[in-house]
Amino acid sequence: MLWSEMARGARGKTGALILLFLAFGVPSLSQAPPCTFTLSPSSATVPAASGTGTLTVTATQPAACTVTLNPASLALPATSFSGTVTVTASSPGCDRSVFSPVTWITITSGAAGFGSGSFNFTVAANDTPQVRTATLTVGGQALNVTQAAATCSVAVTPPSPFWPPEGGAGSLSVVTNCSWTAVSNSDWIAVLSGASGTGNGTVRYAVAGNSSNQTRVGSITIGGQALSIHQSGVPCTVSLAASRASFPVEGGAGSVEVLAPGECAWTAVSGASWILLGPGSNGTGNGTVPYTVVANTLPQPRTGVITVANQLFTITQPAASCELTLSSSSATLPSGGGTGSFAVASNCSWTVSATARWITLSTTAGTGESSVSFTAATNPSAEGRTAVITVGGQNFTVVQAGISCNVTLAPSSADLPGTGGAGAISVASGTGCKWTPYPQADWLKITSWSNVSGTGVVQYSASPNPTREPRTGSIVVGEQTFTIIQGPAEIALTAQRVVNAASYLAGPVAPGEIVSLFGAFTGPASPASLELSPDGRFVTSSLGGTQVFFDDLAAPLLYVSDTQVSAIVPFAVAGKTSTQLKLVHKGLQSKPVTLKVGPAAPALFTADLSGKGQGAILNQDYKLNSAANPAARNSVVMLFATGAGQTDPAGVDGQIIGATLPKPLLPVSVRIGGVTARVLYAGAAPGLVSGVLQVNVQVSAVTPGNAVPVVLRVGEAESPAQVTMAVK
Repeated sequence: MLWSEMARGARGKTGALILLFLAFGVPSLSQAPPCTFTLSPSSATVPAASGTGTLTVTATQPAACTVTLNPASLALPATSFSGTVTVTASSPGCDRSVFSPVTWITITSGAAGFGSGSFNFTVAANDTPQVRTATLTVGGQALNVTQAAATCSVAVTPPSPFWPPEGGAGSLSVVTNCSWTAVSNSDWIAVLSGASGTGNGTVRYAVAGNSSNQTRVGSITIGGQALSIHQSGVPCTVSLAASRASFPVEGGAGSVEVLAPGECAWTAVSGASWILLGPGSNGTGNGTVPYTVVANTLPQPRTGVITVANQLFTITQPAASCELTLSSSSATLPSGGGTGSFAVASNCSWTVSATARWITLSTTAGTGESSVSFTAATNPSAEGRTAVITVGGQNFTVVQAGISCNVTLAPSSADLPGTGGAGAISVASGTGCKWTPYPQADWLKITSWSNVSGTGVVQYSASPNPTREPRTGSIVVGEQTFTIIQGPAEIALTAQRVVNAASYLAGPVAPGEIVSLFGAFTGPASPASLELSPDGRFVTSSLGGTQVFFDDLAAPLLYVSDTQVSAIVPFAVAGKTSTQLKLVHKGLQSKPVTLKVGPAAPALFTADLSGKGQGAILNQDYKLNSAANPAARNSVVMLFATGAGQTDPAGVDGQIIGATLPKPLLPVSVRIGGVTARVLYAGAAPGLVSGVLQVNVQVSAVTPGNAVPVVLRVGEAESPAQVTMAVK
């Protein structure tokens, strides 16, 4: 009725409705939904004369906006976090703008909009020991966020202080994010300052002097951690009142006085059989060590020591006055050996020794007048030999003739390849002739040899030639020379040593598969890693002087050394059943190796690059999956593999993947814990080289564990069942 009156008061002018809205105010979208107006009649014809009429206005206002949030609140860990909130609005016109009142919550997308939708957010890590909260406003609706406190950690340096006996004062640095106290656990350690604190701080402490000669260990507990403090004892010093003594030939008795602190223990030890220790050879503090020196009957002076702790007491004794003569000075024996003897005349004791093992003596010592008998063993050599028997400083010479032997070798020489090898030499000689083979080069080795009545066989081996030039060595047998000529170094490759670079297992290769080749002389002594083309778009096929060819197609190289090469199988082998592998390094070329080719040979990369155990898998938060960081069930993880075969579009050898992401031609599936998982993406890995497969997969609802098996299937081929992941 009021609107009707105002309309009539305006006498039908077009500004009537404008005045109406100005009088009552236009409702904003944030206050109330927009109104709908209906006029009756919708038009009118007014005569020239003045008059009155009636205009009926009908207003309709829809219900107020409401929004529903999923989740309705957020309880987050202390670590950084990313997430999504779904917003359901009651009307497409409802404002769902998001406002964050704190800096540690960032709205990354969807911060403004109308109607239903969602927004993404990130939460910074909480590095404080307190729980923190905030309230987001979403279209007028409150969203409560709670983040857990950081785990309390304490680190103290230095970790294990060591103090001298006199002690002193020192300090400890405390690095932590929480409150702490410092308490001494030993009466000889005192906390001077910093007995408590919050966050980083310093604890000053004092260590009392140690009067003992024993090392002691105490501790201070800081923030629940016991820090060991070591202190050495007073050094134990032992000395002797005298350092030496001399005795006559007939010997005698004596003693040495020991000077030591009261707590120091010591032991005396005789260093000669003719110095005998009496009672008191060990003790504590000051003491005396008695000893006896035995008479010297030898024609040589002698010196012995008594050791007390780390001190030496030296005793000297002159030689006995001896006269000694031998009945003869030499003997000659045949090659077959024999016996002999000579008389000894002396007035004192004497010893006997021989310079050769082939002489056997009847005695090793004697006194006064006696005789010495000896036996010479058969001489197996064609060379004569000489030995000397010494009696009390006098020499007796034994000369023995050699046997007559002629040695013949068959063959007289051999040629070996650069990879090394083995061979045999037949040796012919007279009955009873003895001979020994001697290699004349360090790369030659005698593996076995036999000699039967002068005739036998010598087995030898040669190590691989590490140089690019032929070399010559020899083996000498009974004055005869056997010559060995070895060719230059060769690159040795076998199919069994061409393996998948992820699993390290041999088998058929696939287009685009990263493989590792193991052998000798495959590359430079100093390893080299991949190089890119000048435009940065491709991995080069020549590295460190090495090239690898598959059917004469140069393969991109990722790593080369003198024992290992990592290469990418060209995509051109697709459709073949086999390929010829060849490696060339600075002029050296390997023999061709035939490899089987399959459509796919998948294998998952592992965290420690061993081919087994924990996979190189990224969790949904882009952090490495591990027992310490398991993936949640139903979350998304990223697997990395090689050997998926040809792609669409076709793979380009060595290409660094950009915006275009080729995908395998063959179907890709994944089993986690034996359960088929949902594959969200399977294709090239952006920024990596062509041949690396990235698979984004949703973790199955499997039994949690730290070693849940993961198997990748491409076409009909499966990865080895030796890779695992952690699931919580």
